[in-house]
Amino acid sequence: MEKRLTHKLGGKAVDDADAVLSVSEREMAAAPGKAAMMVSAYARHTQMLLKASDTLMELEQVTPKLIASTLEDFRGAVIGKFESIEGGADEAKVNFEKDIKAVEKFIKEVAKSEEGFEAHTMAVRDRLLSLGESSGRQGTTALLNANGIPAYDLGAVSAHEGTNHVNKRIQGGFGDVLGKLDSETQSQILVGGGFVHNLNGGILTELSRSYTDTAAVDLAVSMRKLGMGDGSVVFWKPEPGMMTANPTLLNKEVQKAQLLEDISLYEALEVARMGSSLLHVAALELALREKINLTLKGIKTPEIEGTNYSVSSVPSSMPFKTVATHPHDTMYLDIAEVSGEAGVAEQLLAIFREAGISVNDIITEGNTISYTMPLPEDKPEIDALRKKLRDIQQSFYSIEINGVRRNIQSEWDKGNMANVSVVGSELANQEGILAGLTTVLASVGINIDQVAHTKNQNRISFYVPHADRNHAVRAIHMAYFDKPEAFAKIMAAARASTEELLLSAA
Repeated sequence: MEKRLTHKLGGKAVDDADAVLSVSEREMAAAPGKAAMMVSAYARHTQMLLKASDTLMELEQVTPKLIASTLEDFRGAVIGKFESIEGGADEAKVNFEKDIKAVEKFIKEVAKSEEGFEAHTMAVRDRLLSLGESSGRQGTTALLNANGIPAYDLGAVSAHEGTNHVNKRIQGGFGDVLGKLDSETQSQILVGGGFVHNLNGGILTELSRSYTDTAAVDLAVSMRKLGMGDGSVVFWKPEPGMMTANPTLLNKEVQKAQLLEDISLYEALEVARMGSSLLHVAALELALREKINLTLKGIKTPEIEGTNYSVSSVPSSMPFKTVATHPHDTMYLDIAEVSGEAGVAEQLLAIFREAGISVNDIITEGNTISYTMPLPEDKPEIDALRKKLRDIQQSFYSIEINGVRRNIQSEWDKGNMANVSVVGSELANQEGILAGLTTVLASVGINIDQVAHTKNQNRISFYVPHADRNHAVRAIHMAYFDKPEAFAKIMAAARASTEELLLSAA
């Protein structure tokens, strides 16, 4: 049996039929039995379903007519995608209608239950989201088959029983489905959806947004365990790969982002934890843990090799690999009264951890500890994070530290700061890199609020006013990637001037 490579197509990629066919014909059509494809919901369909969920929650009375009306826009959008497939998608339409009727029936039963509709919010949301993934999966399978590329819909996947570890449960679910395939089916491209049923807390709670990224890695792990896969995943995104900076932030007239050929999973995790949505944090963590190599390629530019994400670091000749920025909220805690006591930082951090808040940097400055949290992209998720932050502020007012009840004063800076980070294993060998970076920011009038380093010296972060973050990226990219020779001369002259001044004062 030949080993399969897993391909993951996000919503924007799945939405572009021509791009899907181009990639499939180039990468998979010659030997469909060597490919598996993980697809997201069509672009914007997940947002439509989440909006439908919010609408249902606000209804005073949930009736069959209102349920159907709430889902009508989504239903029309899916049918429109299916009808645009030349050669037809009749089977996909039939299966989709069955799926949507099953979800409508489930919502009706929940509305009639003694516990009430609100008690089943998570379950309702999950069932609605499953429609997005199943329709994307069914439509992609129909598209491939209509164009002569043999494809098989893996169908709905339920998490396996027997372990509380979410990824092992997901892998078990894929294993159940894959283990039942006959030889004829295995000669086709296997098309799966990122949604996985039967997760304890719901798909968003267990895996968060972009869960299809993580499901793609889980599928690759499952296939490798069964001897079906080679343990690699290719992610097809609008971007051609990871760049030295987000191209949209640069001055296009004088600057150009460079494509990175290689980056380690560890380095990519640093970028993702800053807030980048290029590849999801959970997917990168799982790939690192399971030693799964990833590749990021552009759905519109399949001829470009893209970026390889490997387990080990591949040093480059650059001073670092990429410069990134993302808005953050910051919580400042006054620890003057407890700064000399043991375990204070860990007890304070535990409050964030228990609330399910991801902390990016912890910076201690005298009597203050600050915790920075990257903001999600979508407003509903930002609102959810900030609700958690409001709630935990109460915890600091009365917290027991080493058996004594304390009142820790907190100050919350909402989105007025941003993180600007340079990432790369090369930083460990760059003499004077911190001085150079601060010089660049100072030269363009950007005030640095805080600086954070990682222990293994593969990231340096600056917290700057939110309004300056894009300007900071442009300045750093100009100094180190666009005009590095000119900046090297400036730094050399600055060092010579400093040495001369010190010698004259001696």
